[in-house]
Amino acid sequence: MTEHPPIICIVGQSGSGKTTLIEGLLTGLNKRGYRVGTIKHHSHDDFEIDHEGKDTWRHARAGAKTISISSPTMFAIIKKVNKELTLDEIAGYLEDRDIILADGYTSSEKPRIVITSKPGDIAHFGRGKEIVATIDSPFNEDQLLRIIDLVEARIRIVGQ
Repeated sequence: MTEHPPIICIVGQSGSGKTTLIEGLLTGLNKRGYRVGTIKHHSHDDFEIDHEGKDTWRHARAGAKTISISSPTMFAIIKKVNKELTLDEIAGYLEDRDIILADGYTSSEKPRIVITSKPGDIAHFGRGKEIVATIDSPFNEDQLLRIIDLVEARIRIVGQ
């Protein structure tokens, strides 16, 4: 297995602010010079990131199992799989990052930040797992900065 950066899962109820927190963490950590990757969990069997009629969509429809597309500033791979990849397997593709923020992955054993929007969220999303931090939803700028500091400390500890 390829070594990969540390992973922190961002977990909470649907609509609790996970994406908003990840946006804030991305902005703050990028400003501090960190290279951050994200992984989004999608609980349904299929999803679309391509558009009907585009060349890559046509390649997939014709039977390509792996499709790549590149430009001067971006590169993407769309790969059909027979089983859901683990968080560690996906993270292996992001080895050039300093940290990975995973949106969801509630059942993962990875450390997590729990967004609480109702009583019982910490028990539900944190039971038996390492909790890096908890944050109430909605959260303010000061709370976000404290969470960024905690994530930065985790990057530094792992990087030693």
